[in-house]
Amino acid sequence: MTLFSTILLTLMLAVSPDPVATSNGVLNIGDNAPMFYAKNLNGVDFFLSKKVGPKIQPEKRTPILISFFSTTCAPCRQEIGFLHELRQEFPQVEFCLIDISESEETVKPYVAAMNWSIPVLIDRWGGIAGKYKAISTPTLVLINENGKVAFYKRGYDAKFNETIRLELNKLTKNRATSPEK
Repeated sequence: MTLFSTILLTLMLAVSPDPVATSNGVLNIGDNAPMFYAKNLNGVDFFLSKKVGPKIQPEKRTPILISFFSTTCAPCRQEIGFLHELRQEFPQVEFCLIDISESEETVKPYVAAMNWSIPVLIDRWGGIAGKYKAISTPTLVLINENGKVAFYKRGYDAKFNETIRLELNKLTKNRATSPEK
């Protein structure tokens, strides 16, 4: 990748369109979440298809919160700080961060310096981000245990923190009262 391409991609990812995306060019609530595979920073495989969806035994399904980020994204740092708080409140939800278009050699020391404990997956070439239409960072996606998109937003604004918390409450309440449980 040329320097120009890298700069252009970084600028494109930094632009934050509509904070709560609900139109074309995004995943809509109720859409099937695109399945993907990635490795985390420790080299452990992550298969979304082993966490959500109808093929998974109900007791093994878990809701997932995904936040797409990059190391150059200042709003990402703010959102991820908030996500660490939420992770303590919602231990029944699996949280993961997906770095877009950066090497493990760039991301690993950054994550260590930030002292983040949420697992980080590497999307080196942006394929997962493309499936999720994560054209800016941060992009947050909440996936229910059935593999459906339950919430989707681009950008970060602290005024949406309560909305995210409410969506997680709905998701975990529905899970607790699900007849399959």
